[in-house]
Amino acid sequence: MTKLLSVIAPLLFTFFQASAQSGISINSGTQIYISAQTEFSVDSLGLKPSAPFILTGANMLTRNTAAGFALSKPYIKRVFKLANKVTAFSGTISFYYRDAELNSIAETDLALHVYNGTAWTPYTSNVTRDAAKNFVTVANLSNVSLSEITLAKGTALKAATASFTEFASPKALPSTTGFSVFPNPARDHIIIKSAAAIKAISLYNASGTLISARALGGTLQHILSLQNLVAGMYTVQVLLEDGKSINSTIIKL
Repeated sequence: MTKLLSVIAPLLFTFFQASAQSGISINSGTQIYISAQTEFSVDSLGLKPSAPFILTGANMLTRNTAAGFALSKPYIKRVFKLANKVTAFSGTISFYYRDAELNSIAETDLALHVYNGTAWTPYTSNVTRDAAKNFVTVANLSNVSLSEITLAKGTALKAATASFTEFASPKALPSTTGFSVFPNPARDHIIIKSAAAIKAISLYNASGTLISARALGGTLQHILSLQNLVAGMYTVQVLLEDGKSINSTIIKL
């Protein structure tokens, strides 16, 4: 019979904190059941599954300052490690950090990186960054295996290999709810709309190379031309005036 646990059952799993590590230990034969769209948070790491998700013991989640498996790019001094790999997670991961852990990485460059037992994988789509509240959230993850989790520097900026033309950028549009990019897929251009003021927009190709970047200075809407680009998948990174950063994947026809 499956045991459905909550944090009021300390004999079945244990939160701990020591000078070098903190986290949670799940006893053998025990399960933690996380309901769909419910965030389970341990030491500033939040898992919010899109469907019911079960963490099975024996297992242990610990926080360290260094990755157990080599990561070939700068990463922050906060790494979560699972003693036994967790498979098939779908949903949202939120990762909170402290300024002292940034390791000289700009907060706008932070990207969630997950070690799946074989290789580190960066997740750069459906990203929200909040430099004021010190967190990075990645939504719409699908069937991800979790062994180690950290924030690392995204792909280094390279010289632009193409350009785009700014069309209209009105500052007095009616307020919209949230953020949208449309049409998608698109052939000639996309329209980026935001309820919050847009500070800058960057465009990356599928390999992470910077195609172009533009400062907008408070615009609520921007039309981005795709006419000089080859067909394929691109990532639009939108930096808002309040410090948040949003990534959206688009397809150029």
